[in-house]
Amino acid sequence: MIKRIFPQVFVSLFPQLFLFLLSFTSFSQILNVEKSRVQEDTTKRYIGNISINFSLNNRSTTPENRAIFVGLTGNSNLGYFSEKHAYLLFGTINYTSLTGAAPISTGYGHFRFNLNRKKKLSTELFAQIQYDQSRGMNYRSLAGVGARLIIINTENASLYVGAGLMWETEEWDMPDESDSIIVKNIPKSTNYVSVKARLNPFTTFNIINYYQVGFDNEQNVFRHRLNVDASLIFLINKYLSFVNTFNAGYENKPVVPILKFSYSLSNGILIKF
Repeated sequence: MIKRIFPQVFVSLFPQLFLFLLSFTSFSQILNVEKSRVQEDTTKRYIGNISINFSLNNRSTTPENRAIFVGLTGNSNLGYFSEKHAYLLFGTINYTSLTGAAPISTGYGHFRFNLNRKKKLSTELFAQIQYDQSRGMNYRSLAGVGARLIIINTENASLYVGAGLMWETEEWDMPDESDSIIVKNIPKSTNYVSVKARLNPFTTFNIINYYQVGFDNEQNVFRHRLNVDASLIFLINKYLSFVNTFNAGYENKPVVPILKFSYSLSNGILIKF
């Protein structure tokens, strides 16, 4: 059974696998940029980590009602820290498929340039591209500039706040209307608060709260987005960690009629180098 299923699964997942590799070598909605920061003031240091989770099963109730579940998630984070600046690239994909249900397929790539990263107040330039096919978002692209303020930065705890401006473009498919596409171009304010705490030598807790808002001239409304991204990391050894991640997002006025509140909970392995 598995031998017959695997080639079909591989073919169906090849575009997502390709995107993951592309995001790892080229670039990595609101996302958790803070997870890949480092606190050490090292010179010319490369860092990176990769996490991959894959699930496949066919635990059907009967031969007549066969159900195949496929799940794939991948994350890659790369960074180069020179004496003064930081260059960060992030990428992630998520694909879930169950027989008889619509698949969930999401991904993004993000690039960020932090000028004078050691200063209490520094500047950030960023760009991002994203898709969320399960919610009808064909693509989202943005670019902007912001300021980052260090409030606390110690070995066991850190607190950062950031504020900036960006230009966002989104293309959405209207549900149940195959020929209806909505495109939005909105300038927005983007802001975040980031907290990191080392609970003990083997456990680290991160939480980042994001808030973005922009005025939609076409609809004459403000569009607000809130996002919380929390993770609990358990160190296994120098290169391997177990990670619990919770993400929740809220939009007050979605561009298309979708759920205003969404969340995800995941567990996985983090490989660091």
